[in-house]
Amino acid sequence: MNSPFQLSDADQFLQNFSVDEIEPVKRVVTRTELENFFYQLNLPSLAQYDSSLMLKSYGFIHQNLAKIQTDYSTQISQNYDQQKLEGLKILTIPALSEALQLPANVAICVQQTAVLHLQQPCWLENIFQISCSQSSIAMKVLELYLNLTQKTKNLPSLYRSLLLATGGENKRFDYQYVQQDGKHVAVLELSIIQLALARFPRVFFAEILGFTLAYCQSLSIVEICFPQHQLTTNYFSQRKRCLNQQIALVQSCIKAYLAPFSQPQQALLWQRIQAGFWLYQQQLTYCREGFEQVYMQSISIDQAVINLLQKKAAAAIGHHQRIELHGKSLDSWFSDLSTNPQAFLQFLKQSDYVDQQTPANSRLLKLFEFKGPMFGVMDENELMLIKKWRYLFGTRPMVKIILLRHILMCQRV
Repeated sequence: MNSPFQLSDADQFLQNFSVDEIEPVKRVVTRTELENFFYQLNLPSLAQYDSSLMLKSYGFIHQNLAKIQTDYSTQISQNYDQQKLEGLKILTIPALSEALQLPANVAICVQQTAVLHLQQPCWLENIFQISCSQSSIAMKVLELYLNLTQKTKNLPSLYRSLLLATGGENKRFDYQYVQQDGKHVAVLELSIIQLALARFPRVFFAEILGFTLAYCQSLSIVEICFPQHQLTTNYFSQRKRCLNQQIALVQSCIKAYLAPFSQPQQALLWQRIQAGFWLYQQQLTYCREGFEQVYMQSISIDQAVINLLQKKAAAAIGHHQRIELHGKSLDSWFSDLSTNPQAFLQFLKQSDYVDQQTPANSRLLKLFEFKGPMFGVMDENELMLIKKWRYLFGTRPMVKIILLRHILMCQRV
């Protein structure tokens, strides 16, 4: 057999470990373990040589692939033919609802998914090194990797510019990054899968081919969630164009890989390729669902503030005729609060009553402090809600997620 990638590679790897060592790492890990796992995978000194990390990486991939066999059982065909390969297409993931299509939400998504964009396609980088030959399949994978990196070498700089434009910072995936709260768990898991696959270019070669095909067919998470985003960047169009151009080459790699094997072996490998394909699809879906949950929680805080203002509006009307917000008196805003509350909140966020850089110094909060003109208008709980809302919308996207989690935890108590 001419292929440098054999069916038995996974079995040979596992022979180095006992059953007691293998089984525990297949279980679901906690968030803290995920964060530490991510950090370890980003340490070159550990990532290549630490046996416990390699075993944990294998177990994590195995754990997620096992879910694919259940969740996508109706999508996985049993036998291989080229027509089925050409028909293997990513499923459409729906955009977020219209109510969530907000610039602040787009910025959060850009910030959170940076870890994915700045790593991809890391899972291909070690394949040529372990092929041990200049076979046609090894050369095709090398060509694919070079196309996805050399032809897109300006994409990382474009994405870093996008980070800065949305109020973020350039990312370094070090211990400090791991210690930050507010990281999206599904995004972290997808990043770990990408890094873990890179450690097993031979063992999971079939799954990597399917994973890569899905990657080349897919939009970014930002584009999935916000198809009408107004970001002024060439990043997404350049990314899409480059990835689409590689689809035929990935399919060619898969055909060349399967060609030397007998029909029964082809069937097994074809199912593994599909599992890798649907693994990428599932992880994108998890990310989209996670962002929807975070944004919906944000809306619940907004609505609580609206309800509070509507309750106070009747008593406030008549005392704020000379105070204007966006060219309209506060009395008028209070009178119309039941018909257009979101506009009032939006203009309030953008006004000089709110300090975008230092929320604690906002004029809005000082109005309710001791000796302030509105001291006593709100009780302690109501004032705390205003403070939480103010911090939520006056901080960077990453901090907003941290505060959301804290607010929701307090509400459960």
